Amino acid sequence: MPNDQTSTPNRDQRPFTWPPRSTSAPVVVERTGQLHNHPGPAAIPLLVPRQSLWAAIEQAFLDLTAGPLADRALDANWQPDDFSDYCNRCGLSLRPQEAAASGCSSCRDVKLAWQRMVRLGPFNYPLREWVHEVKFTRWRRLGNDLGELLGQQLLSVQSTAQDSSLPPVLVPVPDSGLRRIVRGIDHAMVIARGINHITGWSIATPLARRFGPSQLSVAPSQRASNVSKSFVLRSRYSCSHLAGRSIILVDDVCTTGATLRTCARLIANACRTESKANLTTIWTAVLARTEPDHLA
Repeated sequence: MPNDQTSTPNRDQRPFTWPPRSTSAPVVVERTGQLHNHPGPAAIPLLVPRQSLWAAIEQAFLDLTAGPLADRALDANWQPDDFSDYCNRCGLSLRPQEAAASGCSSCRDVKLAWQRMVRLGPFNYPLREWVHEVKFTRWRRLGNDLGELLGQQLLSVQSTAQDSSLPPVLVPVPDSGLRRIVRGIDHAMVIARGINHITGWSIATPLARRFGPSQLSVAPSQRASNVSKSFVLRSRYSCSHLAGRSIILVDDVCTTGATLRTCARLIANACRTESKANLTTIWTAVLARTEPDHLA
């Protein structure tokens, strides 16, 4: 009987390419189940982006010491917080049976510079270790994966809470040029790019930061004063195209809120000055929120 010639080519006959690239749409991967005899978290969807050369090298060599985020989350029995777990204004964890429709007891009577905060979780294990890996060991892929999770959280609330017909704009909180050189990474930008992979929202960089003492090096009571001198609008940058849009400030950790507050006010004031119009909303999106009892 003659062979069927209409079958698909054998895998070995396909041309070799490096790094491997997918021609299909990104695939959503869900990790569930049990590991080390403890129940795993609920499904944690992680978007797998197309690989670049650096991503392929990083996956082949750096993953020998730390596995993918989905595996590590499963191992630590971790998943992103539900929106009912924290205050949607200040991002602090809610006490049992505490409602926060108009803010929690910590922020209800406080005027904030933003309307909403979205987070992945409190700044403790294992999220604290992952944030440190991104920030201090230049782990870009991990920062991108965490940003994608944060993007999924933002998409979950954006469709119902968005006031503007225009898509939001992501504004990563900048680091100083010298600190970026020393650390070898712009961690907020890496996180913002992860959000962009999921949402498709554009990234704007209207802010610049002067070199100075880091927020961790000064007492919490002095952080507002320290940070107010650090951030400026980029010279010749027009914020008129941001007016009427929802701005989402992106950072890794919110501790006292001084950095996000300064950045939010700078952008809001610039937009009002240039366009004589108020911003629709300013949101903040962070990987982690430090709880008050952890402030040093």
